[in-house]
Amino acid sequence: MGEPGAAHQGSGGRVALLLATAIVPPLLLTGVVFEPGMSIVTFFGIVVGLVTAVMAGPRLAMTSALVITLLGPIAVVVGLVPAAGAALMALACIGVGITAGWGVHKGTAMILLGLSYLLVDPPTIGATPAERLDNAYIAAVLVTLAVGAFWPALIVPRLLAGHDIAKPERNTRADTVEYLAVITTTCTLATWGVLTWAPETNASWLLLTLIVVVQVGPQATISKTVQRVGGTVLGGAVAAGLVALLPHNRLLGLAGLAALVLAMLTATRSRYWLFSSFMTAAIVLLSGADDPTGVDTARVGYTVLGGLIALLAILVSGWIRSGIARRHAKT
Repeated sequence: MGEPGAAHQGSGGRVALLLATAIVPPLLLTGVVFEPGMSIVTFFGIVVGLVTAVMAGPRLAMTSALVITLLGPIAVVVGLVPAAGAALMALACIGVGITAGWGVHKGTAMILLGLSYLLVDPPTIGATPAERLDNAYIAAVLVTLAVGAFWPALIVPRLLAGHDIAKPERNTRADTVEYLAVITTTCTLATWGVLTWAPETNASWLLLTLIVVVQVGPQATISKTVQRVGGTVLGGAVAAGLVALLPHNRLLGLAGLAALVLAMLTATRSRYWLFSSFMTAAIVLLSGADDPTGVDTARVGYTVLGGLIALLAILVSGWIRSGIARRHAKT
């Protein structure tokens, strides 16, 4: 009776050790060398390197780390022009959509998370707004992204050596094309709208929600999409409550790390809303803010809006696909 519990505790301990090794060193380095506000950039780099290393292997992890390091500074600059920012997001979404054919899109989609944040609301340095055209600022973004992304991409595969990691299942061509079309269309239009009407705000969470919620193939059903939306909203709301109750950043950071451990433990479970809840809470708690309570309230609102847009997009794509199937059946 006690063996499953012991095995689960052992698994949780290994995940906690893995996350601590992948997350703590780059964040400490960023905190010592750069302004504290740049830690969020390092965090998004860590997410890219960590998730792709676990889900897709070392080769794609290194490639993804290079891509986010190169595209991140570009995102900071082109975010000044809505059309240019939307074009960059479209190109990135097409690349991620193509990887869905090999089933590794859940890892590569982490690149989109980092880009959406840097496009819409790059971090401030102290009380000074982000200087998107300043060479020193751009260099700091590049270095902090590189530190965050390459460290887990290098170290995590070595920590996982000898462990059996399930290979992702390939998706059909039809499912891949549908996912590519939905993620590219929704994120591109949302990026243009956010950069036009709500730049330098927490509207980046609308994009983050679309990226997390929109999935491929069997995962793109209405019921599972509702689960992901509900989980994302729940995670944001719980995190907002914790921010109000825990005024100290260190306690929030520990809560965020705990949420990240739980997210990794539930990543392959059938109840995807649990993963969505824990991952959203982790990002909220580890990202920080000058006015955390107000910020997290805004994030929940943008999360709800993003979820509604994702549901609408999946309904439309399902209707189109059903129509095509009926026409093929008649012929």
